[in-house]
Amino acid sequence: MAELVLVRIDSRMIHGQVTTRWNALVHATKIIVIDNEVAGNAIVASSLQFAAPQGVKALAYTVGQAAEAWKKNQFGDGRVMVLFRDAKSAYESWKEGFTYKKLNIGNIPISPGRTAVFKTCYMSQEEGAMLKELKDSGVEVELQFMPQEQKIPLERLLEKLNK
Repeated sequence: MAELVLVRIDSRMIHGQVTTRWNALVHATKIIVIDNEVAGNAIVASSLQFAAPQGVKALAYTVGQAAEAWKKNQFGDGRVMVLFRDAKSAYESWKEGFTYKKLNIGNIPISPGRTAVFKTCYMSQEEGAMLKELKDSGVEVELQFMPQEQKIPLERLLEKLNK
């Protein structure tokens, strides 16, 4: 059974902050990106390994594959960092059976229907409702771009979203 060391939403998936700052803190031996589109594109999925730190295995799962792998053996062994590209994938994975206790929110880019809730984090009403449901189910949900920065609780983001 793997140890979940970080579960994070970050639209950029594996990138400099994740590989240098976050992984320096959590020491993941495996990074799993859970995203239907990424896992469905063999070229993108295989390129994740090139972005991962040396010695860290990178995998891409669909939401369904991730839930199945979690139920089977909780992602095997090692220290696992899970990355979602968006709130929908995090929510759907939870609903499918990949249960986690904490969800860290990083960069969610601007797009139609999204409101700025904090710096480079934008959220739609639908995404806010999904994250609130996770929180109401017992998941600790907070925004923290970098490990040394202050954590912002979901409630503060939802206040900004609902203004």
